[in-house]
Amino acid sequence: MAAGARLVHLLLGAIVVAASVIYAYVEMFSRFRFYDDEGFLMASVKSFIDGATLYDGTPNYGPFYYLVAKLLYFLADVPVSHDATRLATIAFWLGTAALTAAFVYRLTSSFAWTSIAYLQTVLHGWSLGNEPGHPQALLILLGISVPFASAVLGPGKTCSAVLGVLAGCITLTKINLGIYTLVALAVVALGVSVQTRLIRIGFFVSSVMAAALPFVLMRSHLSEWAFNYAWTSAMTIAGCCMTLGCSDITNRLEKSAVWVFIASGIATAAVVLSPILLSGTALDALVTSILLAPSRFPTFFVFEWNVSPLAVIVAALSTALAVVSARLDPTRRATLAVWMKLAFGAGVVTLMWDRSALIAVAPLIWVTLISPGHERSRLDAFFPRAVVCFLAALYLLIAYPVSGSQQDWATMLLIPAAILNLSDAGSILALRVRPDDRRAAQAALFAVVVVAYSAIFNPVELFDKHRTRLPLDLQGARLVRLDAQQVRVYRDIVKSIDGDCDTFATVPNFMSLHFWTRTTPPDGFNSRMWITLVDHDTQRRAIGNLAAHSSPCVVYSQRAADRWASYGGIDNGPLVSYIRQSFRTVRTIGDYELMVRNERTRRFPN
Repeated sequence: MAAGARLVHLLLGAIVVAASVIYAYVEMFSRFRFYDDEGFLMASVKSFIDGATLYDGTPNYGPFYYLVAKLLYFLADVPVSHDATRLATIAFWLGTAALTAAFVYRLTSSFAWTSIAYLQTVLHGWSLGNEPGHPQALLILLGISVPFASAVLGPGKTCSAVLGVLAGCITLTKINLGIYTLVALAVVALGVSVQTRLIRIGFFVSSVMAAALPFVLMRSHLSEWAFNYAWTSAMTIAGCCMTLGCSDITNRLEKSAVWVFIASGIATAAVVLSPILLSGTALDALVTSILLAPSRFPTFFVFEWNVSPLAVIVAALSTALAVVSARLDPTRRATLAVWMKLAFGAGVVTLMWDRSALIAVAPLIWVTLISPGHERSRLDAFFPRAVVCFLAALYLLIAYPVSGSQQDWATMLLIPAAILNLSDAGSILALRVRPDDRRAAQAALFAVVVVAYSAIFNPVELFDKHRTRLPLDLQGARLVRLDAQQVRVYRDIVKSIDGDCDTFATVPNFMSLHFWTRTTPPDGFNSRMWITLVDHDTQRRAIGNLAAHSSPCVVYSQRAADRWASYGGIDNGPLVSYIRQSFRTVRTIGDYELMVRNERTRRFPN
C-alpha cells in the first residue's frame, strides 16, 4: 500500500473510532432501565471486593467475571459506581468492535469491509447500555477473541494454548457460553485434524451431539414456543457440520495441538478457581451455583424468542443445499457458493435493523466454509473461518431461555461471517470486470459506508441528544443523564429515603438506590435481596434483618413487579407477604411507593 493511501486510511480510521467513542458514550450514559440489572451486579461486585465469599447459597455468575471486575477497580482505584461500571462497559464494547474489525482485516485486507465490521459491531452492541456491568460485555469480547486468535496465530500449539485459556475464561464466566464454545471448538478440531478412523468417528458423534443440543437444551419448551428456535439452530449447526466434513484441506491439524488446548484449559481453570476456593468458598457451593443452578433457570424465568416459521423453512432449504453442495464438483460448488455467499451477506445486512429476525438467515452460514475459488483450502486460511462459523452457529443458543438483549449477543458473530462472505463473493465477481470498473465499485462501496453510517454516528446530533437530558447528579452517577421525569423521580426517592429511613428494601430489586443513598441494604451488599433468585428461607432471613431496624422503609413498584411477574420472576413469597402486611404506603413518586411500618405515626409529605 502506498504511503499516501496508508495515511488516508489512518486518518479515516481515527475518525471512525472517534465517532464510535462519542456514540458509545452518549448511548451508555443516557439510559436507565427499570429492572436494574446494573445495580444488582454492582452490589454483587462490591460484596466480593469487600471480602465476602462468592456463592454463599445464592446463584451468581462465574468467578472469572468477579476477578476481572476486582482487578479493574483495583487498577482504577475508584469505588464501585454507576459511572465506573459504564466506562468499563464502553471499553469492553469498543474492544469487541476493534477485535471484530481486526479479524475481518486479517482475512480480507480491505479497509472498507473492516470499517463496516467495526461500525456495525458498535451498533449491534447498543443494548449494552440497557445493562451496564453485565458479564455479557466481557463475554462478547472473549467470544470474538477466539476467532481473532485463530486468525492471527494460525492453527498450531500456540493458538491451541490461547484458545484453551479463552475457552476456560468463558466457561468460568457463564457456563452455557462455555459449553457452546467448547462444543464448537471440539467439532472444528476433529474436522480439521489428521483423519484416522477414530477421528472420523469422533467427528461424526460430536456433529450429531452438536446438532441435537438445541433440542436437548430447549426440551422444557419445545411444545410451547421453542420448537422453531430449536429447529433453526439445529439445522444451522448441521449444515456447518456437513460442509466441514466434506471440506478439502491441503494440510491437517496435528493431534498434539488438541492436547495443548486441553492442558491450557485445565490450567486456566486452576488459576481462576484457586483464589476463589482459598477465600472460603466451598467446592460444593461453587459447583451448585455456577453449574447446577443455571440448569434450573428455564423452570422459573423465561423470556420467549418466537422465531418465525420463515426461519424454519430457510433452515430446511439451506440444509438441503448444503447436502447438494457436498455432491457437486469443485467448479459448480464454487459457482453455487458465490451466490449463496451473496444471499447470506445480503440477508444479514438487510435484517441487521431487526435483530430478532437475523436468525432467519443464520442457516446459510455454512457457505463461510467454502473457498471462494476452485482451489483446495489451506488450513491456516480455513481454520479461522471454521472457528467463526461454528461459534456463530452455536452462539444462537445464547438467547435461551431469556431473549431480550441476549438476541443481540446470539447473533453478533453473524456480522464478521457475513462480511467475509460478501468479500469472498466480491473478489470473485471483481475478476469478471475491468480494473477501472473494479476501482469504481470499491469507491462506491466506500461511499455507501460513509452515507449509511454518517447519519447514525453524527456527532452534532449525538451531542444534542446528550444535552437535552438532565444530569442525574446522584452519588456515583454524575455522568448519567436522563429525561426530566426520570431525574425528578429518582432524586425525590433518594431525598425521601435520606430523610425517613435508616435502611430499606426494594421490590422488585432496585439496588442502585443503595448506591445513590449510600445506605447498606438490610442483608448487606449481596445478591440475596434479588427475590427472583432466592428461596423462601433466604427471604425469611431478609425479613429478620429488616425487622431489626428502627425505621426501615420499602420502595415498591407495582408496575415493575407486574412486568417481572409476566416473565415468571416474582411470587408472593414470605418477603412480599411481610411487606404487604406490615408496611403502608406514605408517598407515591412516579411508579414507586415509599412504604413505612404500619405503627409509624409521623406525617409524611405527599
